[in-house]
Amino acid sequence: MVRAFIMLKTTTGQTEALSETLGGIDNVTAVNVVAGDFDVIVESEAEEVYDIINSVSAQIRDLEAIVDTKPYLCLEEAPDTFRSEYPFFFMLHSSVDRE
Repeated sequence: MVRAFIMLKTTTGQTEALSETLGGIDNVTAVNVVAGDFDVIVESEAEEVYDIINSVSAQIRDLEAIVDTKPYLCLEEAPDTFRSEYPFFFMLHSSVDRE
């Protein structure tokens, strides 16, 4: 299983409406609206790297409200002990989960 985080910049005022659209895209597991250099962080999982790249290039980049994308492939996931020691970190974002 391959996991990736895709950072997105969106046009002004489009972030909220875009969240639902992104949640319906293949291989997207979560959509997080954030504050900072990017507007949205999309979490993606697939069997192969190609599947994630295809989702990003074919589906996300073609959306009119997307200004820029920066995909980051996950090389290693932190152990579950990290999540249990720092639960506040994982509650600091607004999320639309698709499961």
